[in-house]
Amino acid sequence: MARTLSLLLVCLALAVPSMADRDLLEENRFHGRCIRAIHAADHGHYVSTGHASGIDMAATICRGDVDCQHIAPCESGDCMQLHRCESNTNAVCALYVPVHCTEDVVSAPQSAVQSSSVLSLANKAGSSVALGDRFFFVGAPKADSAYDKTGLVYAAHISSNEAILQELVGDQPGKKDNFGAAVATFGTTLMVGAPGADTSIKKGGKVEVFTMVRNAWERTQVLAPAGLAQNDDFGASVALGNGVAIVGAPRDSSIKVKAGAAYVYAADREGQWYLIDKLQVSRPKEKGRCGMSVAISGLTAVVGCSGKKERAFVFALRDGTFTELTQIKQGANNFGQAVAIASNELAYGPLRTAVLIGAPDQKDGRAFMYELQSDGQAERTEKFKPKSDANPNRFGASVALSPGGRYSVIGAPGESGTSDIGRVFAYERQREWELVLEAVAPDVSAEGDQLGTAVDIRATSSGFLIMASAPKALNDGAVTFISS
Repeated sequence: MARTLSLLLVCLALAVPSMADRDLLEENRFHGRCIRAIHAADHGHYVSTGHASGIDMAATICRGDVDCQHIAPCESGDCMQLHRCESNTNAVCALYVPVHCTEDVVSAPQSAVQSSSVLSLANKAGSSVALGDRFFFVGAPKADSAYDKTGLVYAAHISSNEAILQELVGDQPGKKDNFGAAVATFGTTLMVGAPGADTSIKKGGKVEVFTMVRNAWERTQVLAPAGLAQNDDFGASVALGNGVAIVGAPRDSSIKVKAGAAYVYAADREGQWYLIDKLQVSRPKEKGRCGMSVAISGLTAVVGCSGKKERAFVFALRDGTFTELTQIKQGANNFGQAVAIASNELAYGPLRTAVLIGAPDQKDGRAFMYELQSDGQAERTEKFKPKSDANPNRFGASVALSPGGRYSVIGAPGESGTSDIGRVFAYERQREWELVLEAVAPDVSAEGDQLGTAVDIRATSSGFLIMASAPKALNDGAVTFISS
């Protein structure tokens, strides 16, 4: 049975920090420390403490005056987190906790990636990718042979791309489950979408949850909400944050035929996930396919609707439920096929939440950056259009923002079935967004590789680390790593 967030204790970012708090953040930010800041909804300010013996502490007061203490050990340049409430109550504490290591702390795995390297896979892997703190994941939803086209996910340690750590397959796999169509990771949690899987309803879809246990990924839960209908495609998209996840079901027809929906889950202190909300847009369109893409940052979510009347919607937690804040329309083909969101509370400058939306037209793709305003509306701040002489096709098919929102990456995989060479474009936000990278796969046989089908990005001590998939590379799929 679904639980509502009214049962949870929630720290929500609602107010701008005071100048004193900003000074504290600025003072700490340049000392090579992992900094954690939490907005306290009832107090309207940041609470942040310093660095001691390798442990960075941060505390705040949640609604109901429950003290929540969080610990972020910084090991090998990685920010990790234990999202649990260390209090005297049995209540769940679902926090909005932006976790960032500063550029002084995070380091790219230079032993694995110098400037550009390729990891060859199999099964046309690369429909989805996720780049975590220590591990990366590649979805191969059309994997066949022993798996009868049920799909699989490759999981590997980020410090060594020479061997695959694990091949993950679905629970009770069935033909054309499309396990691996979507992957998302946060900390030691991985979620994998299988939108074609049978659960209580045929081909309703599911999401499987994996947790790192003794250096191996173990399945801990299978998510499939009650009320799914056949071919809802639950799990076609997945996004994961700190104790909150969102799952797209773009063919949900409970309001209008294939209008789509998204489901929000929250984790309790034992790591079990519970359905807390179903998001359906205020102006649903038949075949709108909302949930084709999803993204989440803190307790703000973006749902892309790339069917008819292409749009995207922003939701945020208000009074215990996720409320629609705004609708974003652009009048561009396939707008909403890919979405990303990031907040830069700890990065630099004023408080901002950026939303990046791709519109990958076959011949003339675009991507658009928006900034959420205090009233919840979205103001467009940038239009990305490739200036490459190659005129890459399907620019905007994939998008990602680094945590903190300093870097963005946009994929242009080219038109399917052609000899197009896929490309990846990276941008850095200074005062304005500037192109800092245009890359193709380093392999000479890159024609038709579809590099950029899926992308992810993380900030590093020297700039950024990009992961981009090429499911047609070397005839069987590959991922490319690019570091600056």
